[in-house]
Amino acid sequence: ASDVNISYDTNAFDGIRIKIYQDETLIRDEVLDDTGLGEYISSQSVVDNRKIVTLKPFNSNKLLARTGANLQYVVSFMNNGIKKKESVIFIDNRVPALSIISEKGEDKTNIVRSIIASALKLRNENNLKVKQPLKKAFVISANTNALKAIEDYKSIIEEELNIKEIELTTDVETFNDHYLTLNFRNAGKVLKGDVQKMKVALENTDDVTMNKYVSELETGKVSIKDFGEMPSDMFIKNSKPKQEFIMESADDMTVVLDITLTQELINEGILREIIRNAQILRKEANFEIDDRIDINIKSKDVEIQNIINSNNDKIKSEVLGNTFNEISFTPEIAKEVEVGNGQKVEFELRVSK
Repeated sequence: ASDVNISYDTNAFDGIRIKIYQDETLIRDEVLDDTGLGEYISSQSVVDNRKIVTLKPFNSNKLLARTGANLQYVVSFMNNGIKKKESVIFIDNRVPALSIISEKGEDKTNIVRSIIASALKLRNENNLKVKQPLKKAFVISANTNALKAIEDYKSIIEEELNIKEIELTTDVETFNDHYLTLNFRNAGKVLKGDVQKMKVALENTDDVTMNKYVSELETGKVSIKDFGEMPSDMFIKNSKPKQEFIMESADDMTVVLDITLTQELINEGILREIIRNAQILRKEANFEIDDRIDINIKSKDVEIQNIINSNNDKIKSEVLGNTFNEISFTPEIAKEVEVGNGQKVEFELRVSK
């Protein structure tokens, strides 16, 4: 069997239970808490309050698994020893398991792992937390296996990365802007003492004018403002990601994230923060997993309060609210937290009477 990647929110879950099926027959059932995972972990990390672990291949003798047998991993996410969620895919956009494992599927699984790892690295490097939804991701590759992997695991990738859509493409030019810099050896022969002036002029050229220069490059002459027509061999054509894209390359693939944040996406990210904080408070208060609660969530920030009011039913459903901003009560737990860009939100929770 192959390695299995699992990630989960450490604020919501404190362990996992793994059931392994061989051709639909249960062959292993084991609860693994943080201490018990050590025997099986080949690597682990914590990013943004999410533990990401890679489990070693389970011993085939213990599994009684035949060579080439199809194995299915069903992962339950536990809280205080109680099963909270169970799935072979994602739960609430934050607790995924790449779970259909077989020898034939190994290449596709590795491709998916690579895509997810590259995208999470981009998010981390650009301070884009996973809780903030993004519009779209692209994978640039001519590898036909990449297309099959994306088709088979599309929903897994989208939910793991919290993006609305993923697309495979071979057109790298869509994501790049081009610009010219000087070939100093050739430019020096023509410009003599004006090389630095030309360098500064190119660096200060606006995007529209630079696009014009780049298009002229193929004609053999480039008309530079204040310098006139210059031979194209004086210039080097360069590429950089467009402002709305960030990129990461690994193996024969490049992962691109569209980081354009509309107000709708920003509001969705804030809503996720609010719901997540309510769930954390449930855990801190030691509420039972199926306890219905009374909950009040309020903010003095008008925009945040509008987000809360506009998503009343969703918040109530996600946190098992019996009442939501409907009654006054003495809370069992209360807390003020910051969301978004530091806006304060007040939470009050109690188990419903």
